[in-house]
Order: sequence, then structure tokens, then C-alpha cells
Amino acid sequence: SDVYKRQVLGNPVLLESVGEHIDPILEPLLLKQLFRSGGVSCIRLGDSVVEWNSGFHLYLTTQLSNPHYLPELSTKVALVNFMITPEGLKDQLLGLVVSHERADLEAKKSQLLTESAENAAQLNQCENQILRVLAEADDILEDEEGVLVLGEAKLISDDVSIKQMAGAKVIAHINTARAGYTSAAEIGTTLYFCIDSLQHVDPMYQYSLQWFMVLFQKSLEAAPTPGDTKKIGARLDMLSNHLSLIHISEPTRLLSISYAVFCLKKKKSTIPITHPWIKQSR
Repeated sequence: SDVYKRQVLGNPVLLESVGEHIDPILEPLLLKQLFRSGGVSCIRLGDSVVEWNSGFHLYLTTQLSNPHYLPELSTKVALVNFMITPEGLKDQLLGLVVSHERADLEAKKSQLLTESAENAAQLNQCENQILRVLAEADDILEDEEGVLVLGEAKLISDDVSIKQMAGAKVIAHINTARAGYTSAAEIGTTLYFCIDSLQHVDPMYQYSLQWFMVLFQKSLEAAPTPGDTKKIGARLDMLSNHLSLIHISEPTRLLSISYAVFCLKKKKSTIPITHPWIKQSR
């Protein structure tokens, strides 16, 4: 009934923890089975017929890590996967590493990507202008204004194409330089998914991506630097070792603390607490 009221009012509705099977009662909403009645658009929800409000939106979320939905569901809803993937995380971590180690490369790449997007928009505008002139002119050869516009558009188009080609070469060079730091990003990705899998041992041990990214950034800043800063290989070895140490020791510390709390809560517990981070209590 709450969904019906919100549909009439045009308010958005969020249904959480949806399983692999959608309640059939939502079918009219998912398919937008509208019909005209009394000159207005209506929809049948259960046994009721209500007026359709175009401002209504329905969102469904699931906590399933790998749901399997029937193919026909994709024709009813827009499926959006917000789960982090190894490739996506590796690219994010690579950006963090390069921003820290070679800030000039990352800044240059961001600038070139912005310029590339602007050039593409300008090129698209020129193409639309050319098509408009050709569509409006009865005889383009006798239309002096049209010929002038086409000439200017051609010059702009050629200039943008040259800039795009030059930018693509620079981006390729930057990507080659960035690839030298991939090993650190790969180690970070492996560590994250190892830590994330701890929740399968016990739901208590859940670590957010935001927590991991903050820890990763701190590790970049705290990792030792070789005497010769040009030795990228040595720096990557130090960075990888420090990343592994801090991302393994931090979850271990939290696990040890939770284990200690469990032991202290047990009356007359004889379970020894021998971890170096936990002080023995008498």
C-alpha cells in the first residue's frame, strides 16, 4: 500500500534486499502497463486502479554478491552493478600510486583527457553545423554563406583532428610510463580482495573500500624511499613490502582485539591471549 501511495504522489520508492525473484505484484510497475481512463493515464496495482504519476521512480537493490536474474528481467529494469571489480580497483589504485610517485604524469593525463572531450564536442558541433547547412541550402554551390560556413567548419575540423592525434600520442606515452607502477596496484588489489573475503569467515569482519583506500594512501606516504629516486624498481619493492605489511597487520590487529574482547567476556576464561598487541591481564 505504501508503494501505491508513493506512486500517486510521485515520490521515489527504494526496495532493499531484493532476492533473485521479483514479486509478481510489481509487474505492472516494471512493465509500465498504462492505459487511458477518463482522459488520464492509469495503472492497475493489485485490485486498485490509480492515476499514473510520471514523477514516480522505483529502485530495487540486492545484497547478493552474484545474483542470477532471468534474461527477461533485463527488459523490465535497468540493471546497474555497483560491485567493485579487480580491474576497476587496479585502475583506481594505479591512479593513486602514479599521483603520489609521478604527479606530473597524472595531472598531464587528466588535462589531456579533458581537452580530448572538449575537442570531441567541438568536432561534433562542426559536423552538426555542416549537416544543417546542407539540409537548409537549395543549392550549396550558389549559397555563398553556406560555402563560407562549410569552409570554416572544415578548418576547425582539421585543427581538432590534429590536436586529437597529438593528444593520443602523448596519452600513449603517459600510459606506458604509468604501466611501470602496475605491480603496486596489483598487490593492492590482491590484498583488498583477500581482506574482503574475511567476511565469509564471520560477518563481523567487514572492511569498507573507503577504509582500504585511506590505508593505501597512508602506506604510499609512509613507505621508505631509496637513496636514488630514479631507481623505480627499488622503490616499487619497498612500496610493495610496506603495502603488504600494513594491510595484513591492520586487519590482524582488529581480529586480535575482537578475540581479546571475546575472551574477557567469558567468565573464568582459560583461553590464553598471546598476541604481542594485546597486553596480558591478571
